[in-house]
Amino acid sequence: MYVYINSEPGLWTVGFYRPDGKWEPESDHDNKEAAAERVAWLNGSRPTLPQSVQEALNSGDGVYRP
Repeated sequence: MYVYINSEPGLWTVGFYRPDGKWEPESDHDNKEAAAERVAWLNGSRPTLPQSVQEALNSGDGVYRP
């Protein structure tokens, strides 16, 4: 499982702990929100569509019009 840590002031590092306890970094971020978003993505969470987009997709006749 991926997690993030505050590795130094103003820097959040995403990574995971190996079974032997060694830290394996994956990426660095300037804020914890970005780190949390990356962790969620790596752990399998996928963003959902905004409600307005979801409603638009569900209200049409199924025909794509660019």
